[in-house]
Amino acid sequence: MNAHEAKPDYYGILKVPVWAETDEIRTSYKRLALAHHPDKDPNNPNATAFFQSIQAAHSTLTDPAQRSAYDREVYMDLDFALHRFREKKKEIKEHLRINIQHEVARHRLIEFEKEMESPSGPSARRINHEAASKKFKDVIVMQENQLASLKAEINKMKVTMNAMLARGYKPVSNR
Repeated sequence: MNAHEAKPDYYGILKVPVWAETDEIRTSYKRLALAHHPDKDPNNPNATAFFQSIQAAHSTLTDPAQRSAYDREVYMDLDFALHRFREKKKEIKEHLRINIQHEVARHRLIEFEKEMESPSGPSARRINHEAASKKFKDVIVMQENQLASLKAEINKMKVTMNAMLARGYKPVSNR
């Protein structure tokens, strides 16, 4: 499998957690197969493809050898994805740190300029400063949201990896 080619999320297709037992997988498969059978919705051109993906997920996850191989392959992808997420997190934190340093320096310069100006009414610089300050705060909020999103993804990956380790999967060496 190519590093850029993603394996289908069979657990997601069957709507079961990674740690699901075989009985739970079968139950979910039966429910989904009945609900999404192509005969139930003949006008939907994607019905057959989705039904086939449900069948592929069921056959892979109910066979212990295939499930183990699938988990190993996905785990290696998760290992790589976790590495990418950590790198992206570092990049965002560094970008945020640099932006904060620049903004602090800019605020100090603006405060110095304010002291040098006459105290009569709001100046054009003050108005520009307030607009820039609001824009910078919006950027910081956006970057903090990105960090929170990355943390949530990493936590989901940790849960998945812990479930796989609990089933006896041996992790690959660090890349």
